[in-house]
Amino acid sequence: MEREISARVLRTILRYADSVGGAPVVGELVAAAGVPEDELLDENSWFSSALVVRVLERLVALLGPDAPLHAGRLGMAAGELGTLDTAIRAFLEPGSVFRRLPWVVSRVSRVGVMEVSAARAREVTLSFRY
Repeated sequence: MEREISARVLRTILRYADSVGGAPVVGELVAAAGVPEDELLDENSWFSSALVVRVLERLVALLGPDAPLHAGRLGMAAGELGTLDTAIRAFLEPGSVFRRLPWVVSRVSRVGVMEVSAARAREVTLSFRY
């Protein structure tokens, strides 16, 4: 299996699914992944982007098209990024956090590149190439 996406991403998706749909939804996502749940939750594991896409497609089918967005919001909550969380929280100004987001993404994804396209005092524009 290719090491493209950190299990931190899947852990966040599963935590969101559990908070909204409970164990049955989590079970369906784990089945879609075809990998044991404990491996999906291990922040040291990495998975192929194809596996993550399967899980996201099932998430959308079960919880609706906004589910990945809500899971992503959960992923930015304090403590969700494990050891990366401390680095992010060191930059308390939102603009600083968003300017550092490409660095964070590079730590949890080995496919695609996120860049800051424009940065102003109260606005940051990000781009992501897959």
